[in-house]
Amino acid sequence: MLRGRARLPQDPSTVVTFISYSQNLEDVLLWRALRGVKSGFYIDIGAWDPTIDSLTRAFYERGWRGINVEPNGDKFAALVAARPEDVNLQCAVSDHAGSQIFYDVPETGLSTLDAHLAQRHRADGRTVIETSVEVTTLAALCAAHVTGVTHFLKIDVEGLERAVLAGADFNRFRPWIVVVEATEPNSPAPSHAAWEPLLLAAQYVLVYFDGLNRYYVADEHRAALAPAFAAPPNVFDDYLSDAGVRKALLLQGLGVAVPVLDDIADCQRRADADAAAAHEALSVRAATLDTALQARNSELQDALAAHKRAEADALAARMEMALVRADAVQTSAGPPLQPHAAARPMVVESVAGEVTTPLFYDASLILHFGLETAVGLIRTEHYVAEFLARAPAVDLHFIRFDSEVLAFRALSAGEQALLNTILFHRYDDVAQEAGAQEAGAPEAGAPGLAENEPLLDLEHHRHVEPAAEGTASVWREWLSLPALLRRASTVATLTPQAYDEMLVHYARRFLPVRDDYSPLRRLAVRAARVASLRAMWTGRTVLVPVVRTARAVRRSANRALRPDPAGLNLEAPIAGAASPASPLRPPAIEFPPGAVLLSLGNSWDYLDYEYLARICEEGVRFISVIYDVIAMELPFSTPGPPNLYHRHWVEIGHCADALLAISKFSADQYQDLIARPNGLTPRLSHAYLPSFLRERAAEIGETPVVSLIGHRFVVFCSTIETRKNHQLLLQLWDRLRVVVSPADLPILVFAGKWGWGTETVRLLSERNYRLRSHLKILNTVTDAELIWLYRHARFTVLPALSEGYGLAAAESLSFGTPVVIAHCPALVEATENLMPALDPLDFVAWFDLMRRLIEDDAHLDKLREAAKRYRGPAYADFAQAICDLTRAGPPPGTPPGPLMTTEDR
Repeated sequence: MLRGRARLPQDPSTVVTFISYSQNLEDVLLWRALRGVKSGFYIDIGAWDPTIDSLTRAFYERGWRGINVEPNGDKFAALVAARPEDVNLQCAVSDHAGSQIFYDVPETGLSTLDAHLAQRHRADGRTVIETSVEVTTLAALCAAHVTGVTHFLKIDVEGLERAVLAGADFNRFRPWIVVVEATEPNSPAPSHAAWEPLLLAAQYVLVYFDGLNRYYVADEHRAALAPAFAAPPNVFDDYLSDAGVRKALLLQGLGVAVPVLDDIADCQRRADADAAAAHEALSVRAATLDTALQARNSELQDALAAHKRAEADALAARMEMALVRADAVQTSAGPPLQPHAAARPMVVESVAGEVTTPLFYDASLILHFGLETAVGLIRTEHYVAEFLARAPAVDLHFIRFDSEVLAFRALSAGEQALLNTILFHRYDDVAQEAGAQEAGAPEAGAPGLAENEPLLDLEHHRHVEPAAEGTASVWREWLSLPALLRRASTVATLTPQAYDEMLVHYARRFLPVRDDYSPLRRLAVRAARVASLRAMWTGRTVLVPVVRTARAVRRSANRALRPDPAGLNLEAPIAGAASPASPLRPPAIEFPPGAVLLSLGNSWDYLDYEYLARICEEGVRFISVIYDVIAMELPFSTPGPPNLYHRHWVEIGHCADALLAISKFSADQYQDLIARPNGLTPRLSHAYLPSFLRERAAEIGETPVVSLIGHRFVVFCSTIETRKNHQLLLQLWDRLRVVVSPADLPILVFAGKWGWGTETVRLLSERNYRLRSHLKILNTVTDAELIWLYRHARFTVLPALSEGYGLAAAESLSFGTPVVIAHCPALVEATENLMPALDPLDFVAWFDLMRRLIEDDAHLDKLREAAKRYRGPAYADFAQAICDLTRAGPPPGTPPGPLMTTEDR
């Protein structure tokens, strides 16, 4: 059998000879588009003969393989004999499976399943034989026999094209190219109108029609393949038809010279010679590479042996250094540091005569967030750090991780001063000015609003009519001298960008440009805006230095009148640390043997795990907190990739002496998703977070949110992010405004900063103008304002998809305000199973309950009575659990045990 030989098309001097076996040169076009594919795959529905009018014969000769479907028994046998490496199926393809009458028209390609076409063939005088054949669908055929890419699909089924395409699954199996016979049998009349919409709907694009067939390319391959169909087969394709070659052979047998055959034979000889030369060159190259690889392998073996020797020497040196350091500590340790005197009563249980262990507290995240209003785990960090710092039985030292030296180091003088302010003076202004007032009573002019008041109600920069902001008394309070002084004080703390944002907002709010204004009035309003903005920008340049000087003087006076808690010397050098190399960057910590390292924050953004493992191997007892492992449960709910968090939890599980979860659910989740699959057995217990705000409400004070005074409102306190499910509430309120009167529908208040994955929430809140009067987003809420929100809300909600504990729900109950929660086990724990818990995705259930709580005061009163039964954990419990873990490790020889609970302790 004569075959065409293909040479690389990149070489313009090569000759490409392609023998076409197809009826209308379809294989020439397909080869032009797919010649770069090696060992491709095809599906031929209605294959008929393996050679005559075969669209796939040329591809089979070039190493391609595929599926041939032919119901005719004789033709199927020919395909089996000629295509042993193909999948050959004797069946028909339609839009359903089963059996059907097959109308065989012998010695033609007109056989069909269509009874009307068969009747037409009989009327034309052709013989039609009826047989029963198995019928399948294209989707089932692909599912059974296709494992990779299908490069082209050919359909030639004589009138049943729509049925074949209707039975395909183009979402799962997407051939690059689909070729369909597109005319009536034995006629140029087009037939594609009945079936082409199916292909177009499946994202296929028509690229060529050759008079008989229509060629479609998958949209994702359009750019690469469509140019190949720009022209019909032509001389530049360098092809010969199989019929032409057979005719030439016949003429040569009759003694007629046929030059084209000589050209083909010459091409074959040259190709064989090139292949032999290439094979010889490859053999030489392989021998050379084998010699080089053997030499390289010998070098690598020597290097590996040297590395192992060096590693062993380093390990021995490290062990020797550890022994020397231990001896030095035993012989030269000075007197223990004096215990800290408690400035505020916080009881820590202690054992008489117990030896105090140095406790190093990782304050990296506390310092990173600085004086921002603490939320979530940072609030927990503040609480535990202050608790331990005031505890007389704890030898505490604050440190931070330095990413430049990849180690923990002592705090600089500035960092120590900042930490002192964060832990012991963040409520000073409120505490001093509130004096002996009753807990929670607001005072005009209280500085608790100073940091955030100017940004109050700046959500979305939307226009709000001044009349909607409250009564005349509210305006008098807002424009009072103390309020103006608070705003002036805050302006001095804002960045230029934040200040510009604030000014533009207020200009739009109080000088709106309305659609009903005349052009002259619009011009006047815009001019007034420009003038007022310029005046305020000029005033700030004078105001800032004056206010900053006044605040500095006030802080100095406060410090002189109220010194730091006795005994808490944050300026003192840390035990085990060398003298600072510079005041700006103290050196890395050398932990004494047996020291405890406490890291409560989610430290995956900065901690070096190799360093952590090394110091733990040298005797440091590492203790951390598990807030949740939600990234494993809901991998779409975190800003980083799940493997970032997974590695953190596995690494701390390997290194930790003990782990404390903030709920039993979080402990169980860690055990099931992290510890057990990775063979980790750290000491794992749980304790509940206290209600920080309720415990310290008298110290913090209470500041009303001015724009909500006199209004009914519902609060959702949470960072705005994907997992918290804010979109459910936005959709609920949009539906509730239709069935509840505007006077009765409470304002939905989101109290929290914008977080990650908020695109949907921003769209639903910013563009839904119908909710503007019933939606308020407070991104900068102080603790004093949050206390007021909890106390005055009709009820609160927490519909999160998952939680590690649910502090906002517990805090709401601690102030006596009921909360509706999602049915996450951690939220049920946090609310002591007192509150209604709904599926966070069940819109109907949430809608029914929200409407009932809004309209039915009696039902809400029942929830308020239930809220009164809430007890919550004692304020010291969580910190006491931390202290218990730091006192001592497990007894010698005790293997890491199973999960413990706080009840087991």
